[in-house]
Amino acid sequence: MNATPGNDPTVQMKASDADREAVLSDLSEHFQAGRLTVDEFEDRTGRALASRTCPPARPVPTFP
Repeated sequence: MNATPGNDPTVQMKASDADREAVLSDLSEHFQAGRLTVDEFEDRTGRALASRTCPPARPVPTFP
């Protein structure tokens, strides 16, 4: 069986330009709202631009 993001949580998906742009938009919004310092914004922006994969999605908790 081939490992795909749908059936293997250790497989990471490639990040697209749209993924990176969405992260940059979110970071910018939080920076403008004062939730990030300049250093945090620059660090996270740099990491987002350099990213090649998306982190694996966290499982959704189930409740009894």
